[in-house]
Amino acid sequence: MGDNTRYGNPAEYEVDLQSIYAAYLGDFDAQNIDWWDASWGGYFRSFNEFLGFGWDAMVVVDSITGRAHIGAKREQIALFARMIKTRFGETLDKEPPSLLPLSPAPARSRTLHRTVHITDLQSYKKLATTMSPAELLHLRARVRTGEPAVITALFHAGAPDTDGGAAAAGVRTNGQGYSWACIKSTWWEKGGPPQGYIPGHGRTVMAKPGQGGKGLILEVGLAALRCANLRAVDVWPPIPDKNYRKAHYVIEEWVDKRTNTERPSYPRAFGFGRSQFIAEKSVERIIDASIQGLASHETDSHANTLILLSVGDPQPIPLPASSVLAPNIMQLDVLQLEFSLLQQAQRQGVPGVGDRRQPLASLRQLLHHLQIPVAPHAPLGNAGNEAFYTVLAFQKLLMRDTRLPDQLFAQPAFAQQDYFAHPPIPPYAGGTPYGSPYGL
Repeated sequence: MGDNTRYGNPAEYEVDLQSIYAAYLGDFDAQNIDWWDASWGGYFRSFNEFLGFGWDAMVVVDSITGRAHIGAKREQIALFARMIKTRFGETLDKEPPSLLPLSPAPARSRTLHRTVHITDLQSYKKLATTMSPAELLHLRARVRTGEPAVITALFHAGAPDTDGGAAAAGVRTNGQGYSWACIKSTWWEKGGPPQGYIPGHGRTVMAKPGQGGKGLILEVGLAALRCANLRAVDVWPPIPDKNYRKAHYVIEEWVDKRTNTERPSYPRAFGFGRSQFIAEKSVERIIDASIQGLASHETDSHANTLILLSVGDPQPIPLPASSVLAPNIMQLDVLQLEFSLLQQAQRQGVPGVGDRRQPLASLRQLLHHLQIPVAPHAPLGNAGNEAFYTVLAFQKLLMRDTRLPDQLFAQPAFAQQDYFAHPPIPPYAGGTPYGSPYGL
């Protein structure tokens, strides 16, 4: 059998279908038309009867509100009015007042371009079941691109005075708050490619014999900021060294036996807590449990309360073969957020932001840009430190007055200059001055 699925352009479905029915009823009231006694009134006895005319519809997400709608084309209203005129001799407005106009957002997914011919309420309700997933896909795309207003609305969700900001940004938040977490892993540079589950992409393919062998994981760091939990106990703004969840796991089989030299790793230099030495066979189970403890589990059709942070493209997360990331967990590149904030400041003419036209290239550049010092005893190259610095930089981007941890300014109890030596910060195009005042 051939595929009878039809596709269309979301931009053409610019009127909410149900609002057409409501607009006609409102127009009849305004003009004192006794539609219930008219020969054509049967089309308005119920929404189901109205749909019986047959409407081509598509689920679209309004770019202004972020809400999903079942949209129809304006030209179909004219066709409906022409049908009434031809069959019953009654002239109806081809553009009844109080229609709900839509500004359909572009959709990358081809499934969101699917058109459905609706003839009754049952088919309308069936199409309506795809509205929440469409809304989630739209929100996921906005988070992935680091749209400042969206990230700000999600970060401040649950605050008593932020509902208006979320509405203005076109975001439907959960009204409670979200958890922002970074999971950073370090893999042996001479082993096979990293293995695991990549947020937004799926599980990596195992390397075949002769193609690099098995990837060896050396350490995993985790840092999480749980906004809803902090607001619940009236702790705000977050104090990083006190309010972040922090963990650092070192694979005991490989510590001091497998080391990286191209990008030096320092597994024994976790500066924000105590490292835990674990068996390699346990790492996937531990990370899986940690994610399940941070994520929500109610429904996959709405955004998860967990949002994963990365620096650049997300890394594979070591998870058991029997486990996957919930599909509604969103992912944010902190470097992309910083660049989006910079572009916003440039458009607004904020002085001192420079003319840089590309994102920063590394976590080290981002920390230097935000004037967050890298302590000698908490160097980059340690997975736990990098996870903590990533969440700290994220908070600093959204809250310029974030209190930096005291240990970043403390002197280490011992000195190993060669071990903690930091490579120089590479230059980047644009020469943008660091510390630019474009944070929110």
